[in-house]
Order: sequence, then structure tokens, then C-alpha cells
Amino acid sequence: MILRESSNPELAHKFINFLLRPDIAAANAVTARTTTTNAGARKLLLQGERQKFLAEEWPRVHQTIQRLGLTPEELLDAAKEKPKS
Repeated sequence: MILRESSNPELAHKFINFLLRPDIAAANAVTARTTTTNAGARKLLLQGERQKFLAEEWPRVHQTIQRLGLTPEELLDAAKEKPKS
């Protein structure tokens, strides 16, 4: 919201539009350790999370799967099971 009495409403609109850019909204969410309602920012954050998983976590998970000799069928069956409380 920009007040009627604002000394520079045009600059205020530019600043708000800047904050609403998906890349800026995503950076703000990461910095503030919070979520965002900006759909474009959420898409960017999800892409980043996917890339991080594939680069950092998946190699360890894959190595464990191989070490244990688990088959794709076993993994899919386990994914279908309801978690035990």
C-alpha cells in the first residue's frame, strides 16, 4: 500500500514491483528462512531444491540402495506402504 501523501509514489511502485520479482521474492524467502506466496518464486525455490537434492543427497541415497542391493520394485513397494506410527 502506498499512502496518498507519499512524496514519491512512482518510486514506491517501482520498489514494490522489484520486491515482487520471482528472483527477489525467492531470495527474500531464503534469507528470512520463510516461505513465499509468489508463485514464480516458489517455482524457482523448488528448482533449486531439486538441483540440491540431485547433487548432494541423491548420490548418498543411490550408494545406499546399491550397497543394500535393493531393486526398483522393492523401493516402489516400500513407497506404497503406509508409514508406521
